[in-house]
Amino acid sequence: MNVNPIEGLLSIAAFLGVVWVGVLEGIVITIGLSFVAFVNEAWRPYRAELVQIPGMRGYHDRSRHPEGHRIDGIVILRFDAPLFFANGGMFTDYVRSVVAAGPEVTTLILAAEPITDIDSTAVDDLVELDDFLANAGITFLIAEMKGPVKDRLARYGLDRRFGPERFAPTVGAAVDAVLGHERDDIGEPSDRS
Repeated sequence: MNVNPIEGLLSIAAFLGVVWVGVLEGIVITIGLSFVAFVNEAWRPYRAELVQIPGMRGYHDRSRHPEGHRIDGIVILRFDAPLFFANGGMFTDYVRSVVAAGPEVTTLILAAEPITDIDSTAVDDLVELDDFLANAGITFLIAEMKGPVKDRLARYGLDRRFGPERFAPTVGAAVDAVLGHERDDIGEPSDRS
């Protein structure tokens, strides 16, 4: 069985802490190191551009599916962590770099299901990103955002800026709304083998 290297190091730290400084102190040290490891992981989360694969439902990670393709004018991005002070700037930098590197973009869709929370610093980053995209003529839509995160945006007063028209229940619904029609390259679920 393979062990995550970070978990292995935390186990060793727990053992050495207990041996060298005592049980309670060793556990406290390990909890502190675990917190640092958690923040480090959330600070640099997995990011993905999602693409369409002809004949396959959904939208998939471009780095894992090179056969996929962008939809003309649309970029779909996923950020797999809560947005908070440590990664909000990284999130906006990532979005800007993908938009700048691709062909002409008219719509950016954020697949927000993995974003389970957002703090006030990240809200500021989100507003700055929205302004940047609007100035570039790019519509910013958010798909699959969880209700509690939408509630948090409303508490920050962003429900006026990000009205219901900016949210979609799924990435597919957002793409369909932008294109003005549903995907026609896939059949009904019962048609697939």
